[in-house]
Amino acid sequence: MKRCLREYPLVMLYLGEGTQEERTHLASCEGCSRRYQHLAQDWQRIEHSLRAGPPQRMWVRPSLPLTQRWLPVAAALAATVLLVLASARGWHPASPVIAKTTPQEEVVSFVETTVVPALFADETLPDVVPPAPISDETYVQAAIDGEWPCEQDVSTSELSCDPHTFPLLIGG
Repeated sequence: MKRCLREYPLVMLYLGEGTQEERTHLASCEGCSRRYQHLAQDWQRIEHSLRAGPPQRMWVRPSLPLTQRWLPVAAALAATVLLVLASARGWHPASPVIAKTTPQEEVVSFVETTVVPALFADETLPDVVPPAPISDETYVQAAIDGEWPCEQDVSTSELSCDPHTFPLLIGG
């Protein structure tokens, strides 16, 4: 035999089968002998494991659910927050004492400061006339003339349309 043996013939030789030619090659080839020895050791370990039976059952402690694992952490965090808040009260001076008012005085104050100004708010607003909408024809005519119509009402404003949006940036 000119080539080394493959795994299957080595297994067959270990089991007591195989041809005479394979046995002769195994005796003469150092590489095949070494592979055969490793194979024999592996098979002996496998046989020993199978004869030994199953390993002893080990007691595994079940893990706690996620909510129970975080419960001590949450309790410690809550206690820390309560301690910080309790100690923070000692650092602030006592709040000033506010004179007690009767409910009638509170109602009168509310009416004077909030209700009355809200009721008469229209008298203080200036008369503002909303601008009249510009018709579509004005836009069309301005487009034909190559311009853009001025949207400010001429009667209420003295401003005129500026051809440049940002005259200060242009230098105007």
